[in-house]
Amino acid sequence: MTDALPDRTLRIDVSAERSVGVLRLVAAAIVLAGVVAIVATRPAPLGYLVVALCLLVAALFARAFVLSVRRTKNAGGYFLRLTEKSLELSEDTRQIAVDWEQIRSVNVNQDRLVVELARHSGQPIQIEPRYPNLGIDELASMIEAYRIRAEARATEPRPANQG
Repeated sequence: MTDALPDRTLRIDVSAERSVGVLRLVAAAIVLAGVVAIVATRPAPLGYLVVALCLLVAALFARAFVLSVRRTKNAGGYFLRLTEKSLELSEDTRQIAVDWEQIRSVNVNQDRLVVELARHSGQPIQIEPRYPNLGIDELASMIEAYRIRAEARATEPRPANQG
């Protein structure tokens, strides 16, 4: 009989999330300072296109900062729970619960830096590595261990009912 893995709940790394948020705010400020410097030189019309693009980039960094602050304030709503039977992902308003039988494979998407869970049917589930002391590869390995263990348990022969 296959040994069960203990239920595990991973909570968001608030300290890391806060640090990333600050870096995004600093990036927005640096881009805005560059915009001011460009405008101060009274650029040619093409320069104003660069200014517009820089303002868009700064706005995206600012939005990322706001989302990061929201995640730290609502940290209790962000977790990944791994059990013998299922995976549950909670990211504030996004709630996903899926049985292991529905997961075909666990992969690391190096381009997007997420763990991707391919399902037998439906869209893949993407999980960002936001949990303390777990990089993307460690997170993927942990999830894969639960998936493999559930698969092994599902294929184990059941003892005949002794009556």
